[in-house]
This record gives sequence, C-alpha cells and structure tokens, in this order.
Amino acid sequence: MGRRPGVEELCQIVGDLLNDWEPPFYDTEDEYTDDLFNYLDEELDPKFSAVKRTKTVRGIPDILINNQLVLELKVDPIKTERDRLIGQCCEYSRSFVAWAIVIDLDEDSVEKLLGLLEAKSLNYIEVIPYDCDEEDEEDDEDDEEDEED
Repeated sequence: MGRRPGVEELCQIVGDLLNDWEPPFYDTEDEYTDDLFNYLDEELDPKFSAVKRTKTVRGIPDILINNQLVLELKVDPIKTERDRLIGQCCEYSRSFVAWAIVIDLDEDSVEKLLGLLEAKSLNYIEVIPYDCDEEDEEDDEDDEEDEED
C-alpha cells in the first residue's frame, strides 16, 4: 500500500484542480456539487478518495477528500446561508481542513465574508469564489462576437 499523501500535498493538488474547474451554469447547489465531485473524481489520482455527502463526526459535508479536506458549496448564498456556511466550516475544521466554495456571490459579499472570517480568527477557512452567472456567460459571448466584427 502506498504512502498516504500529506494534507499540504492534498490541498495543493485540489487547489490546482479547483483553479481549472469551469462549471457550467446550473440552477441548484446539488447540480454544482455533482459537477465538482465528478470533476474531482475524474481528475484526482486514484490514491485519493473523494466521497460526496458522507456522514462524519462533524456533519455531512458536500465533498470529503481523503478524509482530510472538506469542500462545502453554497450558490448565491444570502446572509443567513453565509452564516450557516461559516458555522459548518468551523465545525468541519475541528477534524478536517475546510474550504468554502461560493458560487455567484458578488465581490463585495466575498470581501465581507473574508473580513468576517478574519475578524473571528477563522482565516484558515479558505474561500474559493466562482462566478457562473448565466447572464455573465451571455455577456461574454456577446463580447466575443463584438471582437470578431
């Protein structure tokens, strides 16, 4: 049996994969979670195990990788959902590295979330924002068409 990768190595590999993940527009958090899980399951080396919504002593994270790293997703979260996200990540971080994946959260709200984590000394919780807004994609396509003209 091969050696188990360290948390730092795992975080580097998953971080690189998250930088390359380009989810299409979906309507629900479950669809984004499924897409991210399938992407990671396909791209991660077989020495890593990724599971989706499995029960742990700290709750049921969206994605758990190698029993070391939790990814918790929220799509366009309102304030109460952002507060819940912080609570979930705090609980998960007692046993795992916890990362918050926020999709379609405006830049100002991302900054406020980061500021709150910093103020509460929770800046060890990584926040990874994605902009998957359907209108932005249409705008990008319009911009590309304009450049071609």
